[in-house]
Amino acid sequence: MPYAFSEHTADLRMHVTGQTLHELFRDALFGMTSVVRPDRLPTAPATERTVSLTASDITGLLIEFLNEALTLMHVHREGYTGVTFASLTDHQLRATLQGFPASVFAEGIKAVTYHEAQVVRDRGGSWSTTVIFDL
Repeated sequence: MPYAFSEHTADLRMHVTGQTLHELFRDALFGMTSVVRPDRLPTAPATERTVSLTASDITGLLIEFLNEALTLMHVHREGYTGVTFASLTDHQLRATLQGFPASVFAEGIKAVTYHEAQVVRDRGGSWSTTVIFDL
């Protein structure tokens, strides 16, 4: 599994890895979605949301991406099961989130924090970071 969780005081810590930046960002999104566990409305059509972000570094970009997706989840009451990146660099991304309308979320996440977040690339070329969700 590309992500794993551990308990943190009033928070939840997720360690996420990916062979590419695309995988790291995608799996971080999927991990976050697995925490909130949106209950899919059975007859509602699929949804798409476009996200365009810039940040000073790759770590900031990941945290901003997750917070933007979290905001969209709450505003539109949606869960996201897919993401397509039109562009993804160390400072900028443009992506389309694919998802579904949700009736309820099993768990609430208030925010994705910068605490302990540091996107790194290992000698083998894989990417990883830790993300802490404020519950």
